Amino acid sequence: MRKLLKFIGFGIQMASAFVVFMCIFMSLALLDYQSGIDGLLSILVFQPVMGAIFSLPILLLCLVVGLPLRFVQGLNYWWRTHFYLSFFGILIGTAIVVLACLPGFTETFTVVREGVDVSEQHPDTYLSISGTVTAVFFTMHQYLPRQLTEILKTRFNIPV
Repeated sequence: MRKLLKFIGFGIQMASAFVVFMCIFMSLALLDYQSGIDGLLSILVFQPVMGAIFSLPILLLCLVVGLPLRFVQGLNYWWRTHFYLSFFGILIGTAIVVLACLPGFTETFTVVREGVDVSEQHPDTYLSISGTVTAVFFTMHQYLPRQLTEILKTRFNIPV
């Protein structure tokens, strides 16, 4: 029963990290939206597929980097005791992504459209990627507080 609960918890962590990644990815894709049928088709079909493909290496990277939080018992105990760090990490990652979209941090590109040079602004690439990875990492390694799991173990005899 205990292993099943851990596996379900891991699945919930992975799914929530995937949702956070897709929300950030699609938000950045919407900032790059160009009007027209081809742009709409890209947003509705192509971008979600690309987001799902790009999420796999990001989720794997965050999982591998966070393995000590899962398997080193002392570190896991400390991480669960300081559960609020994951909330701050998610907020910091999201703030970095928002910062990448602000005018002072955007990158300007010149694109040729229909024979005319057009200047476009895009969010800073490095800030976007680092903010996304930070938010996904802390979402993936967010646990119930240790104090709450202790209460569940003792009062309700739930093997968490």
